[in-house]
Amino acid sequence: MIKTTVTRNYSKPNEATQEAIIELIANETMTPYAILYEVKHYAVLDEENNTKIEIATTNRELSIEKYNQFSQAVYQAFKEFDITNLTAFEIQQLRLKLGLFIYVTQVDFMPDNVHVAYNLLPNQWILS
Repeated sequence: MIKTTVTRNYSKPNEATQEAIIELIANETMTPYAILYEVKHYAVLDEENNTKIEIATTNRELSIEKYNQFSQAVYQAFKEFDITNLTAFEIQQLRLKLGLFIYVTQVDFMPDNVHVAYNLLPNQWILS
């Protein structure tokens, strides 16, 4: 998962707007023609107690060609981590986190080509 380094406004239907750290978690599904990502958005209300509420779900699709290009960036980022003591499951989770981080901060720009999700700058997101 990744999260913001600053608080952002969020709201759910019939609730007042509040400020919270935003956290994103992704699940991927492979098809013969594309990779589908379901990204869940959470407002983290209390980091110490891991209290959070889901505020949205978005879906992203990458063609196999785009996925292969994208995977190269993830592979390069992966080299910076010492994975010798990680289990296969932990390695897969790290790969997903890195993929989500790279996608949000380097691929999925808003129309201004400067800001990313939640109108933040790429350096306002971190791995968590």
